[in-house]
Amino acid sequence: MKNFYIFSGVNKSTYSIDYVDEVNMGPKNPKSISISTAVESIFNALWKPKKPLQNVKLMAFFYLIIALLVSPLTGHAQHFTPENTGTNPIKDPYMFHVMEDNTGNIWMSTAGGLTKFDGTNYTNYSLADGIVSPFAKVTYQDISGNIWIGTTAGISKYDGTTFTNYTTTTDSLIYDRINTICQDNNGNMWFGTASNWPGTVGGVSKFDGNTWTNYNVNSGLPSNEIYEIIQVGNDMWFSTKYGVAKFDGTNWSAFTAANGLVSNTTYAIASDNANNIWIGTDSGVSKYDGTSFTNYTTSDGLSDNRVYDILVDGTDIYFGTENGLSKFDGTSWTLLPPSGLASNKINSVSKDNSGNLLIGTAIGAAKKNGTGWIEYSTDDNGMLSSSSYAIIVDNNGDMWTSGMAGASRFDGNTWIGYNQKDGLSANYFWSMLKDNSGNIWLQSTSDSSVTKFDGTTFSNIPLPHHYEECSYLDQNGNVWLGSYWLGGAIKFDGASWTVYNDSIIPSGRVYSIMDDALGNMYFATDNGIIKFDGSTYSNATVVPNGYYSELFRDSHDNLWFTGYNTYYKYDGTNLTTFTSASDGITEGSCNDIVEDAYGRIFFGTNKSVDMYDGNSWTTFSTADGLPDARIFSLGIGSNNKLWVGYSAAGVYSFGIPVANENLMAEAPTKIAPNPTNGTFQITPQTDHGEIEISTVLGQVILSKPFAHAKTIDIDLSNYLNGVYWVTIKSAKGTQTMKIIKQ
Repeated sequence: MKNFYIFSGVNKSTYSIDYVDEVNMGPKNPKSISISTAVESIFNALWKPKKPLQNVKLMAFFYLIIALLVSPLTGHAQHFTPENTGTNPIKDPYMFHVMEDNTGNIWMSTAGGLTKFDGTNYTNYSLADGIVSPFAKVTYQDISGNIWIGTTAGISKYDGTTFTNYTTTTDSLIYDRINTICQDNNGNMWFGTASNWPGTVGGVSKFDGNTWTNYNVNSGLPSNEIYEIIQVGNDMWFSTKYGVAKFDGTNWSAFTAANGLVSNTTYAIASDNANNIWIGTDSGVSKYDGTSFTNYTTSDGLSDNRVYDILVDGTDIYFGTENGLSKFDGTSWTLLPPSGLASNKINSVSKDNSGNLLIGTAIGAAKKNGTGWIEYSTDDNGMLSSSSYAIIVDNNGDMWTSGMAGASRFDGNTWIGYNQKDGLSANYFWSMLKDNSGNIWLQSTSDSSVTKFDGTTFSNIPLPHHYEECSYLDQNGNVWLGSYWLGGAIKFDGASWTVYNDSIIPSGRVYSIMDDALGNMYFATDNGIIKFDGSTYSNATVVPNGYYSELFRDSHDNLWFTGYNTYYKYDGTNLTTFTSASDGITEGSCNDIVEDAYGRIFFGTNKSVDMYDGNSWTTFSTADGLPDARIFSLGIGSNNKLWVGYSAAGVYSFGIPVANENLMAEAPTKIAPNPTNGTFQITPQTDHGEIEISTVLGQVILSKPFAHAKTIDIDLSNYLNGVYWVTIKSAKGTQTMKIIKQ
């Protein structure tokens, strides 16, 4: 663990120096130390003399260096604090893909980033190393020994020294979210991508070293969501979301369930020595001999029907499934569960250079060594996973977050992790809620059940099918769960379950649920908002028809509906519309909404947090210390801190200064321009008071009284670019706002 110092210049003669821990990114001691102590400590840390620093001339020289480094300008510093602390050698235990290169390095594409293990040391790659994005989904070694990395933001080629990056912006790549990579016999690189919603973008890109050629559904692919690519003879084969495709260089052929495939959702594809095509789906395995399909499921001996990867090893074929590893020798099936590992979900199956099985699971990677397994995983000092898909606070004030590797609980000092070993039904949980009895409910994406934690014991409750997308506790204490994959919703009234399926909710997929003060239920679906009054369903007419990602009922019984680039607030009579163009909310979709104790509403989006205080909007982004990544979850802690969860960057927290409620009810103080290049004007809504400008660390850099002033001029030209707080103090109370200098 490294430690360092933060120097914050308040004016030309006064400096504050805070001792900071690299992992926690916060002062170990809230009190500032003297500059002489800091200088001596830094010198001793850098040069490590056998005796303390005593040379006066050298000390004077070092003071001069510090004086040059510490300018009279106040710097912008992070004020969102990372909470997923730990000393994990691997970025995240959830393994998308694992492989060994020809020099013996093991490459792990995890939910938290790319990790390389050389047999002794772990190396984690970041943007500073030159990679296009640290969030890798797949790695591939070409015939020249280059490592190709498919990420969520493009492609990187690593030659052992330098990264070369390819994206849709700089090149002709069809889409930046890469799922799979393959090199054909002619040396062409093929890349299969994910697709956007509703599937109009994405597909396949072929790169010959100079030219890009793109293919999508208009070319003959059954879907733009590509899961795997292989070459068999001269033909390229693709497993996709809606079937399998073959491309002979000129013509496309598609195969679906109508042709005999066990399911249209095809995750994995491989070929055996007889050129049979093996396809792993969400409902079993299909073998295609060139004429017809033969299907295998759990009734034949497969360990689980959800098959994510396939490895052909001579006459043996291995299948990585949701519940273990299966081997088929052409006649019989053998189950090979990785005994002792935290997860039986096998996402990746390959072989190392010595012929040992190498697997990537939902909680770590492992290599089969004789009769046992060598495990590569994280330690237990932090969150189980850097993915955070839901955040709640329990009755003890502990923060809970769920992700790809289980659930983690934070008591203010220590993280405690829970997964299948502890009694959970699965390791991948998308949504959570707390009911009126304090029970924690966790929705699994990988099986038809829900897990309930009563504070002591985990209980797994079977459900009719997957209800994994969203959860909601209505005003009567009923627990509602919504489904994305199979559609519909289900309600638990404390005694029994009631199913509301596709025939009742005609638009199928349910993204979010809420109720209003009258007890009407609202469901966000693909085709708009469905309203249910307890007996009759109808399309809600309070908002325009369309796609809505999140629904929320605030403490004043206003109903919030978030569409693409637009938020709607309905107070029972009037509909208010907020847009990215006119109100400054973040472009894109909203993924979560919470309200704090002061009535401020926070919206987690793809890149930032939007806050609405009842009068105006404030956006928190990378300038405030948040990573530039998609926000999946929000939560409000017992101390009213805002918690922000990411798909691959862990969780961050921050106590945002609160404006006085009396001032919030009045016309807000105006600041313009904001952002500013240094000078701006404040238009206060009170006659007498004082203005304070402070850094994000809370250091006051300017204090200015005012009386009967319509506008107040402020000049921050001599301060560094960054975020500052503007505080208005008066007899009416205190109001705090954010100003950005750029």
